[in-house]
Amino acid sequence: MEAKTLKKSLISWTISGYILLIWATIASIITTRLLFLGLGDEAYGFWILLWSVFGYTVLLDFGFGTTVQKYAAELTANENYERFNTHLSTIFGSYFLMSGLLIILSAIGSYFFENIFSINSENIFIAGDFNCNLEKINDDQSIKTFKKVLTGNSLIDTWSNLRPGDIGYTWCNGENIPKSRIDYALVSDSYAYQVKNIVLREIPGTHSGGTRMSDHKCIKVTFDINSNQRGPGYWKLNTSLLKEYQFVNVHNFNKYKQKTAIRKGT
Repeated sequence: MEAKTLKKSLISWTISGYILLIWATIASIITTRLLFLGLGDEAYGFWILLWSVFGYTVLLDFGFGTTVQKYAAELTANENYERFNTHLSTIFGSYFLMSGLLIILSAIGSYFFENIFSINSENIFIAGDFNCNLEKINDDQSIKTFKKVLTGNSLIDTWSNLRPGDIGYTWCNGENIPKSRIDYALVSDSYAYQVKNIVLREIPGTHSGGTRMSDHKCIKVTFDINSNQRGPGYWKLNTSLLKEYQFVNVHNFNKYKQKTAIRKGT
């Protein structure tokens, strides 16, 4: 290949590569906006989770992409097309076998998919740094999302439940001055009665420079799992039934029949 022709080809390939990159970026921005507006917060979050998992499939490349680039340049320059075709055929065959294996594994995994991501909201205990202060007057998007998670899963903030009116700062600034409560211990409302005590503890120890080991406090929660065991006579209304159209209609119809019977004296 002549020097001028090679130079033109390199310039052409470089420009086309940048054009493709710009086009892919614009398409990604537009697609992300459409998905976010169309799917909603929860469905979009699940979509992102799936693609995060699928991102690990890049490991199945096994370096084939780099191999194609190397041999495409080397073998076409030497006009050794037969060997080039052999390499491409081997790579395509490998991808075909891996695709078949992934299809089989996906078909098998589809039977267990729902159970993998399902959460029993009646028996949840979760604690940690949520980096979100529920005491703020002006709710930002993170606080609104956090509150939505709490109400959607019937979770109780154990500190507010046992210590109403006590702010309970869990994070301090560099001068060890309490600033906000961003660490929480959450439990399902059906098990909130088993939480008997909750306290905050300083995390002991310092780094080599003399700074504290952590600017957060430790949350210690005490449960009494043997208390208030359920027995005969305990009943709790499942409030989700009030949102079901059919249940509410049947209930209203029965009330109507009772009122009619009372008017008729029967």
